Amino acid sequence: MLGDQNFINGAQNNVLGNFNAIKGLNNSLLGNSNSILGSQNIVLGSLGIGKGQNNAIVGNSNIWLGDSNLIKGTSNLVSGSSNIIVGNKSAIVGSDNRINGSENAVLGSKNFVSGNGNVVFEGNQNAIKGQNNQVLGGSNLVFGSGNSILGGNNLLLGGSNRVAGYSNTVNGNANFVQGSGNLIVSSP
Repeated sequence: MLGDQNFINGAQNNVLGNFNAIKGLNNSLLGNSNSILGSQNIVLGSLGIGKGQNNAIVGNSNIWLGDSNLIKGTSNLVSGSSNIIVGNKSAIVGSDNRINGSENAVLGSKNFVSGNGNVVFEGNQNAIKGQNNQVLGGSNLVFGSGNSILGGNNLLLGGSNRVAGYSNTVNGNANFVQGSGNLIVSSP
């Protein structure tokens, strides 16, 4: 289907155009300003708003609600679990997500975050890899340098980090640690 301002309800449609609303399964969409409801769709474009599972979304400034989606782009808002998000300056709310990028805000537990300048808060059991990240929560695993960690029972590997809390394990050099019951291991 070619054209603008289309509404598609069904399965296995191919759509090229702008201002589309799609409801259904296994649709392919190329365009901008789209609204999508359904599962197993492929969306290429910007300013999309969607809800559903097992979708592939490529573009910027998307708002997506659902689980097990692949989202690639910048400045996205994602709410759900088991999503893969690749991009910068996105906000992610949920658990068991994989985030690869910088300057993202992540709220939830059991997420894997790789990149620089990310903020991970209100969560536990996250794995964070990179530099200059801010982590608020407990039982997190943090790799890298220049990170700020506030919370308890975290494991930190790297140098030049700032840690405030209790029962944290810090391994590296030039770290600043404040709190009680912390274990600090550094190389000579």
